[in-house]
Amino acid sequence: MATHELTLDVDKSVALAADLITACAGDTGTVIKADLLKDGAPLTGATGARFVALKPDHTYADQSATVSGCTATVTLDPKFLSAPGVIKTAYFRLTVGGKAETTPDIWINVLPDAESQSDGPTGPYVSEIESLIAQLNSIKSQMQGATASATSAAGKANSAAASASSAAASAEGAAGAANAATKAANTAAGTASAAAATASTAAGKAGDAAADAVAAAAEARVAAGMVSQDKAIFMEYETVGGVRYLTLTDKGDD
Repeated sequence: MATHELTLDVDKSVALAADLITACAGDTGTVIKADLLKDGAPLTGATGARFVALKPDHTYADQSATVSGCTATVTLDPKFLSAPGVIKTAYFRLTVGGKAETTPDIWINVLPDAESQSDGPTGPYVSEIESLIAQLNSIKSQMQGATASATSAAGKANSAAASASSAAASAEGAAGAANAATKAANTAAGTASAAAATASTAAGKAGDAAADAVAAAAEARVAAGMVSQDKAIFMEYETVGGVRYLTLTDKGDD
């Protein structure tokens, strides 16, 4: 960083040799600090300052500067020194009491270097325009990023919608299967109930048959008790009221 301190009088009625400073093309941090006079006395009332120049390739440069009291300061942007050669028109433009005041020209000898030397014009430079361009490029990048993010979000939303549709279809299929299973279960329950009723009826009939068998067995036991096993049974006719009946008897003819 190089700082060049000068004294400049905005009253240019007296011709003086221009101050000469030297910088290299593309330098950064080149500072010009000027004590401002008006008719030999410190300049007062300055509220704004800019540094203006016509570069050796005849392109225009305009950069914001600062002013404090009677001192104006500018830190030259590297683009200000982009063209090698001698800048013969370079000055501070000041706002004093609502009017413009300019300092005498400062000569700036811009030395070439291997990296920054160019055969063609470098283009004009205005710090506010450069700043605006940088802001616009930043906004453009942000918009491109936002567009990419929106596109990605839309893709994810579409994917989520497709997944939701698939899940809904699966749920409908599962509901259908559940309904069919419920219907089959109800049918099986009805069949089981009917079978249970049939079994109950059969059990009742079996119970009745068992009771009948028990009764028959009892009767058989009674009948068996009425007949002695050591007696012989004979048949004979018995006349009752003039009618002959065939009967059983344990008495035989001797």
